[in-house]
Amino acid sequence: EFLTKKGFHVLEVDKASSFKGGDDKLKKYISENLQTPPEIDSESSKSNTVVVMYTINTDGKVENVTAVGNLLPELDAEAIRVVSSFPEMTVAKKDKKNGPTVNICRVS
Repeated sequence: EFLTKKGFHVLEVDKASSFKGGDDKLKKYISENLQTPPEIDSESSKSNTVVVMYTINTDGKVENVTAVGNLLPELDAEAIRVVSSFPEMTVAKKDKKNGPTVNICRVS
């Protein structure tokens, strides 16, 4: 296993987990799906970046999505919604075995 319930294990993988299509596709997906909550003015949302931590499991599904830092609850919730909606991801591999990995992305 790449991760255990006791904590994080850092190891080098042969192939890192990623958004299919790479970082440019990830940024495009976020920008196309992110909606400013109505109770937040657009200037506040533009000036705040939410850091989101999530796990890509062995099937490429995103799970355990959490906002780190908790700036504004409404922006955190929207960032979590968008990351939770990511399509199937490319799974990390080590010695030809799939393994779960924890990733971080910035949503703004």
